Amino acid sequence: MKHVIDHPKDSNAQRLSETYARIDGNQMPRPQTKELQRRSRTAKAGTRLKHFARIERQDGS
Repeated sequence: MKHVIDHPKDSNAQRLSETYARIDGNQMPRPQTKELQRRSRTAKAGTRLKHFARIERQDGS
């Protein structure tokens, strides 16, 4: 049987790095978020403008 000192220790630094890697992995952007970021803003702006114009025409009458 080996002495207590002869046994390899679990590195606290290794456990910390594994924990940080897991936390970073959980905070990565999800595919849905990436898809929303890729959408063009001009299409949405044009659609919103049409809706506002339609509302203004109805309220102005």
